[in-house]
Parts: sequence; structure tokens; C-alpha cells
Amino acid sequence: FPMYTVPLGTLLEMTMIEPHEALKDRDVLVEFDKNMGNAAFVSHQWVASNHPDPECMQMRVLQDALKNMIGNLKSIPVDVVSETQNPNVKPLPTLKIMSEPLFFWYDYFSCPQERLREASGHIENVPRSKLLEDAINSIPAYVDACSFFLPLYPS
Repeated sequence: FPMYTVPLGTLLEMTMIEPHEALKDRDVLVEFDKNMGNAAFVSHQWVASNHPDPECMQMRVLQDALKNMIGNLKSIPVDVVSETQNPNVKPLPTLKIMSEPLFFWYDYFSCPQERLREASGHIENVPRSKLLEDAINSIPAYVDACSFFLPLYPS
């Protein structure tokens, strides 16, 4: 399944997280190819059963961190575990990250979502689509195509 992403600028402008279909309908999604630049895989925990981040709180944390990287941060420090396992590891210069266009993969807008339909006055889930299953099965390839892996979890 194609690796749908959004460019850094689009991600920074998001005030709500919309499903794949809404962004695709507005032609916001970009089918990523390594020749375009770098991709970041955003791993996150859903905070509601029907939406990953209904109040956009986690996304704002990511946006603020990215803005800080772009504006103020010279390098990303090494985490304690990595530093303990390899004392020679060096911080990652933010210039290296921002030297090429950057695209973001995030499951809710990068993978087709199950559509809800209203039937007889109540809302029911439509069975998982083949497209969603193809996208889920492609996740290892998406991770492999990414230069960066960003864990994003609620506090």
C-alpha cells in the first residue's frame, strides 16, 4: 500500500487531526518516495476509541517540539539508554534533520480508516476494508522507509 505522508509545513498547521479520507479528498496527502527527502514515522497511543487525539493535545506537543527544533535547538541530545550502551554516540544535529524536505507518517491520516455509517438511526462500523489491512501490513516497510522514528505518547 502506498506510504501516504504530510509535509512538515502541513503538519505544523494542523489544528485538528482528520482521517485519511478527508486529507486525501483535499489533496493534502503526499505519496512518499525516498527521493523526496526524509520521512518520520510517528508512533502514538490512541487516547479515545474512535479518534487518536480528539483534542489535538499530543499533536500540539509534536508541533511544539518540531518548532523548537527548527528555531532554537542545535542538536537532539542522546537518550540515556543509548548513551549508556554506546558512550561514543553523538547528538543528532538538527541541521541534518532539516537539510531535506521532511514528511510525516501518522496512522490516522496515512492509512484508510473504517468509515462509520448511519443506519436505522444509529451509527455502526463498516467492516475493516482491504485497503486498511494492506496499509497495516505495510507498516514494517513504512518504518524501513523512514529516517526518523518519533514516539508520541500522552503523559
